[in-house]
Amino acid sequence: MAKADKPVKNPITEEHAAKFKDYLDTWLHRLNLADWRTWLSPDRCTDAMASLASADVLGRIAVFKLGASFDPDPASDGELESAACHEAIHLRLRELVEEAMSEREYNDRVRGREEAVVVIFEKILMAYSQLLVRYAEDMRKDGPHPDPVLDTALNP
Repeated sequence: MAKADKPVKNPITEEHAAKFKDYLDTWLHRLNLADWRTWLSPDRCTDAMASLASADVLGRIAVFKLGASFDPDPASDGELESAACHEAIHLRLRELVEEAMSEREYNDRVRGREEAVVVIFEKILMAYSQLLVRYAEDMRKDGPHPDPVLDTALNP
């Protein structure tokens, strides 16, 4: 049996696809991309867990694909959300990339697209930072974290 004919281990199911699309819609909203028309293709990508298959920046239309499997283990909700977040970030950056590739210099349009990305990541990182600080404060009350690497990160 050729490698291409090998049965897929832990295939992505319709339930996985529905969850991925829900997570994707959530992340598109969080990244100010809710005005895009998006579809999840029934075709599967073979080289990644998920992909931004195509994007029309002017028409604000994007097509995403899921992989055939998240081998070697079945897809978890966390992996599906992480993949959705990852692909939404690719879409968020698509305008910046296309603008940068079409211009030979760093101009106001490229700067504006870059700033949109920076502002969004700032919000995400600040929210994460605040959660981490609260978690660290709670952990200090209970003593050192059992994971020494995490303890060091939480208690510099």
